[in-house]
Amino acid sequence: MPKNIGAKSLNLSTLKTAEVVARTIVHDICDQSLSEGDRLMFETAMRSEYSAGRASVREGLRLLEAQGLVTLKAGRYGGAFVGNTSPDHAGRMLTLFLQMLGATYEDVAICQQILAPKAAELAAQNPDRELVSKSLALAARSDGCKFVLSENVDQDNLMNFHRTLSSLCGNPVLALLIDTVESIIVNHIIHCTPPEDRMTWVHSDHEDIAKAILAGDGPLAWSLHSNHLKNVLDHYRRQNFGQFSERVEWR
Repeated sequence: MPKNIGAKSLNLSTLKTAEVVARTIVHDICDQSLSEGDRLMFETAMRSEYSAGRASVREGLRLLEAQGLVTLKAGRYGGAFVGNTSPDHAGRMLTLFLQMLGATYEDVAICQQILAPKAAELAAQNPDRELVSKSLALAARSDGCKFVLSENVDQDNLMNFHRTLSSLCGNPVLALLIDTVESIIVNHIIHCTPPEDRMTWVHSDHEDIAKAILAGDGPLAWSLHSNHLKNVLDHYRRQNFGQFSERVEWR
């Protein structure tokens, strides 16, 4: 069986060897502070390190690959590499459970409107004002807003406005939940809407929200973001008549 990964772990004796391998790989990635793109040990080393057979190691890697946490590459320079914790990967996994629960896209939209405004409020209260300013400047450039908050920003690291707010909320759990729920709305509804039907007023909304955050006004940032999301979701309810009442699909 794989090496002991700590007394705080779940009872590993109830899991398949492949699942234990997968959990141990994730533990090692975190313990070694590995980043996306870093190479993991070769399969033969994993078999020795985790005291597991080839089939179990490969199945464990495939479990992680299916969730985007590991990337497997074939060929001479291939192997296993660290993936990422993209909300899109988490969203795809969540849609499986939502479909089984019979949840609708309206349920997802309501969840988004409850959670996301809190990120704007917390971003306004973030004590690292320099980070807030620079992050919103990047988001503004990416989003197409007219205002520029700082000239000294790296334009290669442009962020999506909503995900920027999540990143500034100071709570990684809340940030991932918001981004995951939003990824379902984006990938299942917004991307299915013809571009000419998308709104042009969102930039103005984003500007107002950003200014409230920069001013440190949490309640105003919450209110503006809540109204913004209501308008956005109402727009797509009209454009995608009937889809919001449909059951979420796993995809």
